[in-house]
Amino acid sequence: MLQEPGRWGTEMVRILLRPIVVLGVLLATWPAFAAGVLTPAANPPDNNGLYDYRNTIALQEEFISGTAVTGSIGALGWTAAGGTISQVAPETNHLGILRRATSAVINTVALLRNISSNNAFVGGAAQNYQFRWIVRLNQTDADTKLRVGITEYCTADPCAYGMYFEKLGTDTNWTCVTRASSVETKTDSSVAADTSWHTFHVIRSPSQADFYLDGALVCSNTTNLPGPTVQLLLDLLLINTAAADKTVDVDYADFMYSISR
Repeated sequence: MLQEPGRWGTEMVRILLRPIVVLGVLLATWPAFAAGVLTPAANPPDNNGLYDYRNTIALQEEFISGTAVTGSIGALGWTAAGGTISQVAPETNHLGILRRATSAVINTVALLRNISSNNAFVGGAAQNYQFRWIVRLNQTDADTKLRVGITEYCTADPCAYGMYFEKLGTDTNWTCVTRASSVETKTDSSVAADTSWHTFHVIRSPSQADFYLDGALVCSNTTNLPGPTVQLLLDLLLINTAAADKTVDVDYADFMYSISR
């Protein structure tokens, strides 16, 4: 059946207008498209949009890759000393788990740190950084000591400088410690130490250190903060004060340092 002349003409107009409309849309949107695709943004975010990578030094460790041999642990090549170290089976939401154990030799210091010498990465005048650990302590008895945070490179117990969460033998709660020149400020978090996974997060500003436990602010220390000339590193220490094996599981660690460049 033949179409009516008026209807045929309308269809032809629509067909002829389609490429013109498409071209108009392209011309209207091209400047924004070109600016976003062809010209990089002044400060493009990282893949997760969490921080500006040009003005942030960021280290992140999942403990999925690498081996259980000191110097090649994880993606960052962590150093371990004292006791034993092993990789354990992944769990839900904890895919890479590294276990540090003291062994049954009394007063063994089992440490895990991201640098193997006195060449730490936190220093200089800027005091704007943060770090985070996801850790599970497997014993909370009076014979178990744990420190998890950042310290100077040292072999002392404890180091002269550091900021960390701590559980000593007599502690029933996690405590927040800032330490400088072997003098410390220790604040009770009011959160009981237990054998569950916990996220330990510290944010350092020029005037204070804020301690977060599982996302909740539990302490704010303003005294005995390590000064700007002190070099610090990510550090975890597990110590047994009895002839019994103590263990701690480590799932994640990160460090972010804000700079201007």
